[in-house]
Amino acid sequence: MSRKVLLLPAALIGACLSLCAQTPVKSDAIGSETFMPAADNSVGWRGDGSGKFPGANPPVEWTLISKDVSELRCSGKKPKGTEGVPMTDGAIHEWLVWGPSQKELLFEILPKEGELAPDDNEQAGTSVWKLVKSDTNTLDITRVMKDTGTIYAHTYIYSGSEKEYILQVASRDGAMFWLNGSKVVPKSVAERMKVSLKAGWNRLTFKAKYTKPGPNQSDGGWFINPVFYDPAMLKQVSKNISWTTRLGKGFGSPITVGDKLFVESNPDLLICLEKATGKILWVRTNNLFESFTDEEKKSNAALMEAEEPAKKLKTACDNLKGKSGIDQAAETEINALAKKIHDISLKANPNKYNKPPSDFGYGSYSPASDGKNVYVFFAHMISACYDLEGTRKWIRFDDYNQIEHGISASPLLVDGKVVVYMRELLGLDAKTGEKSWLFKASPLDGFNPARMFYGSPVAGKIGGKKYIFLPDGRGLNPADGSVVFDDIKYKGHKQNAASSAIDNGTVVRIWNFGPVSLYKLGAFDGKSLKLESKKDVPFSGAEFPRHYLDWHTASPLVVDGLAYLVNDQGILSVIDVQAGTMLYQKLLDIGQYENHGEGAGRGVGASPALGGKNIYITGNFGTILVIKPGKIYAQVAKNKIMGNATFPQETWRNHPEKFIASPYFDGKKIFIRGEQNLYCVSEGK
Repeated sequence: MSRKVLLLPAALIGACLSLCAQTPVKSDAIGSETFMPAADNSVGWRGDGSGKFPGANPPVEWTLISKDVSELRCSGKKPKGTEGVPMTDGAIHEWLVWGPSQKELLFEILPKEGELAPDDNEQAGTSVWKLVKSDTNTLDITRVMKDTGTIYAHTYIYSGSEKEYILQVASRDGAMFWLNGSKVVPKSVAERMKVSLKAGWNRLTFKAKYTKPGPNQSDGGWFINPVFYDPAMLKQVSKNISWTTRLGKGFGSPITVGDKLFVESNPDLLICLEKATGKILWVRTNNLFESFTDEEKKSNAALMEAEEPAKKLKTACDNLKGKSGIDQAAETEINALAKKIHDISLKANPNKYNKPPSDFGYGSYSPASDGKNVYVFFAHMISACYDLEGTRKWIRFDDYNQIEHGISASPLLVDGKVVVYMRELLGLDAKTGEKSWLFKASPLDGFNPARMFYGSPVAGKIGGKKYIFLPDGRGLNPADGSVVFDDIKYKGHKQNAASSAIDNGTVVRIWNFGPVSLYKLGAFDGKSLKLESKKDVPFSGAEFPRHYLDWHTASPLVVDGLAYLVNDQGILSVIDVQAGTMLYQKLLDIGQYENHGEGAGRGVGASPALGGKNIYITGNFGTILVIKPGKIYAQVAKNKIMGNATFPQETWRNHPEKFIASPYFDGKKIFIRGEQNLYCVSEGK
């Protein structure tokens, strides 16, 4: 397939040379202020794919929360004054728990349930109220009660004024609650609703049926996870937030190249920002019309109907230059024009252009760069290359059908190839975009084919020779796409969500539910990777609270011989890689669950990352924990960005902003991509 290569005008070449002269020199430590990617040391998803930024020196503390939420307090004991446990992140950490009773959930067990106002050690019926303190925002009944039955959990919440909040609450096996006597019965395991707190102390009482948890998704267990959010955020508490730029919907991590930052956004935008300020330098659309070849336009005249909206879309993107973000009006216009182009293309060729978005939309991937160019992929199967000034060098469309939740692998730049997964794995020549090789990774038909995966490919090196490792346990030669390693044990598996982690010749990979496979690789002659040893470490999260499944969407991080894995429930599992043993597991205080039908990120989706000397673990609603690497859990800080995402077109619009992109570190800065905004964390702001 022929693709045109666009040449730079002389003036632009001069500008680029001037820019290069001002660019910091390359450093080997990724994440440092002087690091510059190169052809043999590129950046992309999770930096170099490992999630490690050893050259960074980022802040460990920051805050962007509602002032009203920050002033909320809770108390398990009956309060006598205004003192209580701070709820700076909107979460409750003190409860009184009563029970269990063998009466069914729907019966009134304690008289006047909505009027309960208990105190610690207070007798009520057949049981006593007991104070329970939680180091997470989840009240886990399995940790405080031996017998099953119906239980009550009560807390007091202090508000400085009468105010409306969003209460996001998750529970298992049926639950109901009373807030100041008003009864609410949630319709699902995770629900979001508007509630009002009065000035002073408020009473919150939950009632639920507790059954013993088991190994399967539906095997009982009970927890509650209520968190309060401010729907207006008119008054804020901010610390170490340098800038915030609204980009529109997206879930992919950014990358930095010199003084520029590159990030994708829906529907098909590559956005270049000034790293220091977050201002937009340029925006490029990658819609279907841009990918049409001259041959396609001549053979199907109906495709040319998309030319006019494509011109308008380009103008809308150009108008964003110099702006401090993409406002709602611009986002609405861009989405409408992109949809019109898509609809025209689909009508003109319904078989070829029938590409529904993934759960993440079309533009939720991390770009890749070699320091000279930026490479992108979008879920309508378009790949493209731009120089740092926004001049497109090539663009291509490949006709592949989506898989169940949509393609979600970011492009990998390795050995002069841009490697993209679209059911088949394509190795594209980085200079021209032409197909160098093709690997039949999974069947072309079927909604949920064997050996399909969602995680991104990663690259490793042995003896100077590079290889690619896929989430499903296969290794490829980047020169020709040939298989050099295959763990055939997983050949029938589907939906491998987490990517593998490569560290000093050892590959750590996890299938969705486990086990964790540790591959010690030896010699690599370009044709086969020698397997020196393999060990499977069993994994189970059955004893912990469970919203949906024990999946691992987040990818492993390996630091100093220890592998850190965080599953969808927020359970941290730490494994000694050499010994092949589980050191510890811990439920983290990083966020709450959400409704299964809410699209992207049905649990913890961001992969843990090493920023300098510490590990950063991101929850799905803006909480990031900072911990020290090591064989015991040592928390350094807990941080929260509390934002609201506004999407007028969504049925569940105006909700707490999600965070499922892994953070990116650059010197003393951290770039955190929320569902709608990009945040720059930097000390002293």
